[in-house]
Order: sequence, then structure tokens, then C-alpha cells
Amino acid sequence: MPWHAACPAGNRAAVAGDLAAAGERRYGLDSVVFSYAASAALLCLAAKRPRPPLDASVLLVGDPGGDLPFAQAETQALRHSLYPAATLWGEPPELTDAPATPARLRAALTGSRCSLFHYAGHAVIDPGHPGSSALVLGGQRLRADSIIRLRSETGLGYCVCLAACTTHLTTQAFDEAFTLATAFLVGGASTVMGSLWRVQDAGTTILMFMVHHHHLAAGMRPVDALHRAQLWMINPRRRVPPSMPAELREQIGHLDLADPVMWAGMTHQGC
Repeated sequence: MPWHAACPAGNRAAVAGDLAAAGERRYGLDSVVFSYAASAALLCLAAKRPRPPLDASVLLVGDPGGDLPFAQAETQALRHSLYPAATLWGEPPELTDAPATPARLRAALTGSRCSLFHYAGHAVIDPGHPGSSALVLGGQRLRADSIIRLRSETGLGYCVCLAACTTHLTTQAFDEAFTLATAFLVGGASTVMGSLWRVQDAGTTILMFMVHHHHLAAGMRPVDALHRAQLWMINPRRRVPPSMPAELREQIGHLDLADPVMWAGMTHQGC
């Protein structure tokens, strides 16, 4: 349930401060920073993991299947504008460091210095067998039942951003709390962002750029960076940061960024 998008019918209260113009719809996230937890035990597990500094290894995986142009633009923009030293896997080959494979990804996430993993691509959900849900890496898949076995060599946690469809959608099987996002928390992450529904490609690219902008430029915690990015999406007086590439800027005029479909599906878990 995206409680951060809760909005009483007919509520047209003005939003305080400079977050939105007077007379606009007020959402739950206008008053509260939302983070979700599948269980108290999982929240405590994530909270115990110290996180490495943000200037440690950043791993970006963009469009490993080669059919999501905005996923490519997303990870290219993140490396060019915010994380110039990041490792980038995926498509197109001439602009990335290597193909993304399950084995390569498992090795990177269990290494000693991974601080942030951002995935922009496809995800598949298996309603009857949650462990078979997976991130799609070209012709291969990184399954949830493999993700839960990931462990960092140092015990440090890391931030995971899953900019893909339904990465925090629960299944109809026995455990409705088991998603790709919670699998990463079990497997060693300290904080995870995942989506509740099928995301809009271009809109998600804009949202995730702003998440990383606030996380890096303003030094915000991941949960606060997501919150601030979602407030930016619904703000008609939003200011586009100079670091946003022209390719992304051009899309803003073609999108209704304030539509909850664009921003409300992304959720935060962990610490």
C-alpha cells in the first residue's frame, strides 16, 4: 500500500512552505517521511549493518536486455553527472564496462567496498514461487532465492535502488512479505528502494535521478532522498538541478510528473 500517496477525497489544502503551490492536493508524504518494513525482525537486521562511505564502490546496471532506452539514459546520466567513478554494466556495449551477469553481480555485491547498487531494467515476478522472481540480466536472471544468500565479506550493508517494475510487489504465495526488495535486505543490504507496480520508463528515470541528486549533492539518507525526490515530482514550481542532462530535461515537458503513477510506486525499506 503506498501510504505516502494517501490523499483524502476532496482535500485541496495548501502544502506548507515551498513544496507546492496553495490550493493543490495534499498527500501523506507532505507531512511524513515514509519507510516500510516487512517485519520488525527484518528492520532490526538491516539497522545493525554499518554502511560504507558513499565514495566507496558504486555499481550501476542499465538495461541489460537492450530494450529500455530510458534505463540506458538513466544509468548513463548517473555516472556522467553524479558518480563519475562508478562501474557501469549493461547496454550499449560501447558505453558500458562489461555485460551484467548473475555471477559478476553476486561477486560485486559480496565484495568489501560496494556502497550503492542501482539497477534499471526488467524484473519478473513469479506469483506461485516467490524465490523464482528475478532481475533480468539479458538472457540470464538473478533470482530472489539467490539474492537472499548474498553476504558482504565485511558485514557492511549497502544501498540498493531497484528502478524496475514490481520489485516490491508481493505475490499470492504463502509469504506476502517476500519480494525482490526484501530479498536484498535479507541478503545484506541496509536500505532498499523498490516499486509496487509497473513503472513508467521516462518518469522513473527522472525520479531516480532526483533521488541520487539529493542523496549525493545534499548528503541525505536514502529514505530522505526518496522523500525529497517525490516532493519535487509533485511540486509545480520544481527547479531542475543544473546537473540533470539535457536528454532528461527534455522529457519533463512531455510528462505529468505529479501523477501518482509516476512517483508513488517507489518505496523505501531499511535504514
